[in-house]
Amino acid sequence: MKNSTQATLRKQAKARRLALSPLQQQLAAKRLCQKVVALPEFKRAKNLSIYHAMFGEIQTDEIIAVALNRNKRVFLPVILPPSRLLRFHSLKKFQKLKRNHFGIPESFHGKNIAIQNLSLVLMPLVAFDKKGNRIGMGGGFYDFTFQHLNEKRFRKTLLIGLAHRCQEVDNIETQSWDVKANRILSA
Repeated sequence: MKNSTQATLRKQAKARRLALSPLQQQLAAKRLCQKVVALPEFKRAKNLSIYHAMFGEIQTDEIIAVALNRNKRVFLPVILPPSRLLRFHSLKKFQKLKRNHFGIPESFHGKNIAIQNLSLVLMPLVAFDKKGNRIGMGGGFYDFTFQHLNEKRFRKTLLIGLAHRCQEVDNIETQSWDVKANRILSA
């Protein structure tokens, strides 16, 4: 898959992800939950952001449930158009969520947290390579939100991408604005 454009890689990886059966999706989500909750960074995290899965992304419901049961503060990303920045609103157990214009469940009534106060951010992605490069859905929301990640005040924020193994590609050509994941976990 070398020398493919990001658009081609995105299309191919989305198709592979959507081709997974419901059972394959469920088993991958369970394996990834085990990997995530075993991480020392997850165990230490007080404030973490976890996305709600859409469009064949790795399901995170079980990770969210574990985090809430361990009294961690969970924040869902909320899209702020037209700025392409994400805000992170708190999630409570049994809270009713509202779908945004993309159909993604968001917490509109939760408290906001500054991104430098998030210790762990679990991100969805469409494709990834072994170097931590990632391709998202194309909106650049995580890239714009975490573009200052190298600044000292953000260094404690760990970005972990979650994906199915079938989303891995040989190489992703990056742009100057692309934000790498610190780590990518796949199942």
